Amino acid sequence: MRYSPLHSSGIDAVDSAWGGVYRGGAYLFYGEAAAGRNLLTLLFAKAGHSQDEQTFFISSDRYSELIIQSGSLGFDLEEVLGSGNVHLIRIPPRIKLRELGDDGVAQALHNLVAPFKSYLPKRIII
Repeated sequence: MRYSPLHSSGIDAVDSAWGGVYRGGAYLFYGEAAAGRNLLTLLFAKAGHSQDEQTFFISSDRYSELIIQSGSLGFDLEEVLGSGNVHLIRIPPRIKLRELGDDGVAQALHNLVAPFKSYLPKRIII
């Protein structure tokens, strides 16, 4: 059986225990509020940037919160977003689909999918 090569996740505990993560794999971090899930996703984005990979970060968190959290990791997210290989896609925390209507939902999906076709990201963080 042939496996995909492992790549750094940027999360020391994961990389030392597992040797990294598989490209194309899906990984779920879960835990209670304030357990550090956002910090793990920021470390994953940081690793993508350091490996010069197109990385999409889809989040409902406020931009300012992400900047502060990334700074606590020694990671200047604002500068990295300007580099062109990490892209932040903000989504509202609660979308009322009925209020958008069919055309609004179709446009929202188009707006979400279009950047994927342009940049072909190697890492996607939701």
